[in-house]
Amino acid sequence: MTLLIVEDEDIIRKGLIVTLRKLEMDFEHIYEAGDGEEGLRLCREHAPDIIMTDIKMPLMDGLTFIRESQKLLPEGQFIILSGYSDFEYARTALQYGVKDYLLKPSTKNEIKEVLTRVIGQLKEQRSLRLELTERIHTYEKKLDRFQELLLGNILSGRYPAGEIGHFLSHYSIAFPEEYMAVVCLKITPVVSSDGSSIDYKNHFLWIVSLFEPYAAVYQADILSVYKCLLFNFSRL
Repeated sequence: MTLLIVEDEDIIRKGLIVTLRKLEMDFEHIYEAGDGEEGLRLCREHAPDIIMTDIKMPLMDGLTFIRESQKLLPEGQFIILSGYSDFEYARTALQYGVKDYLLKPSTKNEIKEVLTRVIGQLKEQRSLRLELTERIHTYEKKLDRFQELLLGNILSGRYPAGEIGHFLSHYSIAFPEEYMAVVCLKITPVVSSDGSSIDYKNHFLWIVSLFEPYAAVYQADILSVYKCLLFNFSRL
C-alpha cells in the first residue's frame, strides 16, 4: 500500500509524514509533493494507492489535480486536506468520488480513523475484484468443457438439426458458416518403454496452436475414442 501527500505547506506535509510513521500505518512508501503538478508527476511514476491533497495550492489547485490524476489512477482513493474556510471546495470534491476529507489541523486519531476507513474500502474493492476474476476464470474453464461436450454430441449426430443453433448460441460457439474443417484423430492407447501411458494432450495443443492464427478452433471428444478438432476459417 502506497500513499501520496500533496500539500504546499511544508510544515503540514512533513508533520503528516511524522504522524503517520508514529501511528505505524501500513504504507510501503509515502511520497510527497509541494503542488499539483509535482503530484501528477508522482502519480505517473509511482501510481500511489491513496492520495491526500490540499485544496488551495499554487500552480494547480486541488480540484484540478484530482480531476487530472483520476485520469491516470481511476481506482485511486482520494482524501481532501481542507481548512474550515475551504469546506465548500471539499464538498465539491466529494462529488468527484473523493472518499473522505480531513480538516486542518487534525488529531492523530482523526488521521488514523480516516486512513483506516479508506484502506479498508480499498482492500474490500480489491478482494471483490479478485473474487470476480476467479469466478470468470472458473466459468471460462467450465465453458471450454461444455463446448467440447456439445460439439462432440453434435458431430456424433445426437441432436436434431433444429436444436443445434440454440445450443451453439447458449455456449458462445461460433459455428462455421462457410469455410470449415473437422479433423478426427483416433486415440490409441500406447505404453512407453518404461511402462507408463503416453499422454497425447500436448500433441493436440500443438496442432491447435498451429491453426489458431488462421481459424477459431474447437475441440471435442467422441465416444472417448476420437479427438476432433473443428476449424472455423469463416470467422476471421
